[in-house]
Amino acid sequence: MKMETDFDLVYVVVEWHDAHVGTDGWEARQDLVDDGPAIIESCGFLLTPEQGGKKNHVSIVTTWSQDDMVHSVFHIPEQMVQKVEVLVRSHELANVITFSSASSSGWRT
Repeated sequence: MKMETDFDLVYVVVEWHDAHVGTDGWEARQDLVDDGPAIIESCGFLLTPEQGGKKNHVSIVTTWSQDDMVHSVFHIPEQMVQKVEVLVRSHELANVITFSSASSSGWRT
């Protein structure tokens, strides 16, 4: 059964800089070292503010059901986002192999 939405589902990879701990414990301030940003990559379906995503954030959904329920919505503040790469749009999925439970053992070979 195909999921019906009034918009295109867009699958993306988001590269963003996360906050992170700079030390493992107490350290002299003058010994602190800038080890660069914590670069994170997250992927999922893009959820725009018009579709229920959070304003001024890049919102992604990892699971989206056929009855338009979503699970694991992740909101990344726009200031932290470095890059958003579109992997595939739902209207392009006809060109992507799909697996059913009846034939799922074949894809592992």
